[in-house]
Amino acid sequence: MAFDGQDAIPLLINRQFDLVILDWQMPQMGGRETLLLMDRLMHESKTHKNKRPIPVVIYTGHSEEELELPLVRHFSYMGFINKRQAFSSMLRSFNFILRAI
Repeated sequence: MAFDGQDAIPLLINRQFDLVILDWQMPQMGGRETLLLMDRLMHESKTHKNKRPIPVVIYTGHSEEELELPLVRHFSYMGFINKRQAFSSMLRSFNFILRAI
């Protein structure tokens, strides 16, 4: 777990993850900027060459239509979880997304 995008970068470079849940509005560095930087660093990293894209779930208070998702090579968008939905709805959304992985 990382506090913000700056904390997440070294974790992703030095470890293998099966899934990334990315908050789109974080302090210091937002989700879009974090994802772009992570993708660039993963591309440059020798340890992550030729591996399958890491699934990413975007956690946001915005609607999916409001998000400007960047094109990335090393990550695949699996879905969106809205912060404003009820907790039970959030769990159902996560369940649906995890079944697709």
